[in-house]
Amino acid sequence: MLETFVEVHFETHLPAEVAFGSFYQALTQRYTYVPGQAQTLAVPNAHESLQLRTQRESMFLGEETVLRIRDGHISFNSVDGQYLGWERYSQVIQWVLTQLYGTGQIKHFTQVGVRYINGLPWRPFNEQLRVQLLSLPGQPEPERTHIQTSLRAPDGLLVNLTVTDQQPVFNQRERQTLFDVDVVWQTHTPTTGLATLIKQLEHVHLREKEVFFGLLNEDFLATLDPEYE
Repeated sequence: MLETFVEVHFETHLPAEVAFGSFYQALTQRYTYVPGQAQTLAVPNAHESLQLRTQRESMFLGEETVLRIRDGHISFNSVDGQYLGWERYSQVIQWVLTQLYGTGQIKHFTQVGVRYINGLPWRPFNEQLRVQLLSLPGQPEPERTHIQTSLRAPDGLLVNLTVTDQQPVFNQRERQTLFDVDVVWQTHTPTTGLATLIKQLEHVHLREKEVFFGLLNEDFLATLDPEYE
């Protein structure tokens, strides 16, 4: 596991600056606050043209996770890329969300996303994947292949998938194949219940795992001796 991202989007009753004060008080018992820098973002307006918006992102450092909070959005990462395993990771996430929800500042939740980036020892794609890729007649094997797709599952989840082979990875001598699986739950009817949000978080994580393992050839997967939650 190279990187993990979990994101939760919400709306607050009061302006973001006021809500953040309550979030700060709720989190500092376990996290150290690191003031964020203002970021200028290009976002579309109602007429689909771009406008600039300045947004401040604040960071909270914990022993196991890093939190980043900005207006209507919190993201979770493992510290130094050390994956905790889903059982522990989800417990930490639920604790944080419970603290934020307990402030009374969250009006409702609108989106949950789970994105895992896995790096596996490089092998030709047709030895790794269940689906066999076509080769170009009369041409040598490709030096590098990049596959990217997005789909909407029947249950409404958005699945974004990127697979890249022969990818250099920091602190790794050998190139790897990267599997970047991003699964998102979005709703037009925001939920006000924390229990509903946690249920969706578990559902999204399960789908991410199903997509990742569903890509891999069983023989190749067996060589990895996987332990993946």
